[in-house]
Amino acid sequence: MREKIKNLTISWVVLSILYVLLGISLAVWPSFVMGVICYVFGAILLLYGTFAIYGFCRGKEHKIGSFLTLFLGIVSAALGAMMVGYPAKVQSVIFVILGLYIAVDAVFNIRRVLHLRRMDDSKWKIHLILAVTAVLLGMFIACYPLFAEAFLFRSIGLILVFAGGSDLWTLIQLSCLTHRDSGLPDVNGDIVDR
Repeated sequence: MREKIKNLTISWVVLSILYVLLGISLAVWPSFVMGVICYVFGAILLLYGTFAIYGFCRGKEHKIGSFLTLFLGIVSAALGAMMVGYPAKVQSVIFVILGLYIAVDAVFNIRRVLHLRRMDDSKWKIHLILAVTAVLLGMFIACYPLFAEAFLFRSIGLILVFAGGSDLWTLIQLSCLTHRDSGLPDVNGDIVDR
């Protein structure tokens, strides 16, 4: 039982350290990490697309499913090639689309706020301020996608550093208490020697 807990603890410590390292990488080099992610996923899509196209060309019978596989292979290969060849443009397009989606959704929310006003809701101005703020933030993300990307990845990085550090602290405390005690607690909380 002790050996099992020790092995799990070692795995958790390694995972926590990886969290912290990934978090630091995201916080310090967000564009670099996003570029690496873009290259890796681009390479995966490019390989999948290439194999799907090759599989279609090699096949003797071409059914409807085969043409769907060919279509997905072509799209995957093209998207993968774009991600590998132009990672910065792909990254910025993703955030432009996200920003526009947020802005459009917030505009629809403004319409709903106006319905609240017509219904004499006393807090409609608060909802209006929130909706207009969402429109402005969405437009900011769409206009400055690389800044939004860096901010997002830095935030995720800091959260990962916090989560990994918290896990490490808990594991260290658990390890100290386990070494201090001669046994493990049973279901009732009593120490049992094993």
